[in-house]
Amino acid sequence: PASGVYLGYFQLQFSDPPNYYIQYCTSYNPFPVTLPVEQDKVWTITKTATTLKIECNGVEVLNYVFSDSESTDSTCVARWSQDVELIKFWLYTASDGYRQKPGMQTIIYLTIECVNLIDKIKWLH
Repeated sequence: PASGVYLGYFQLQFSDPPNYYIQYCTSYNPFPVTLPVEQDKVWTITKTATTLKIECNGVEVLNYVFSDSESTDSTCVARWSQDVELIKFWLYTASDGYRQKPGMQTIIYLTIECVNLIDKIKWLH
């Protein structure tokens, strides 16, 4: 797609149990492992051309392979395999802030600190 085209979003839902959603790839699913028990959580999100990896307080809680998509077509891989030029937080986020890991150039790496109910991250090409 041309520059500035919306590719999709990733959503953390702090329900009981906590869920994740990857637009064009999944429905709302619980994380496959138990999240760390600390109330303050630092989420590390790493996107490559083939995977979206999520860590919580240094513990890997999801390593989603786009080709394993629940989608019956190839939309997940077609969208999420692209390079990302911009990441946006939606207006009502649960994050205290975010930062890019120093020195990371070939993959998207994002750390967010979440304390409330929901967080959505919008990816643009």
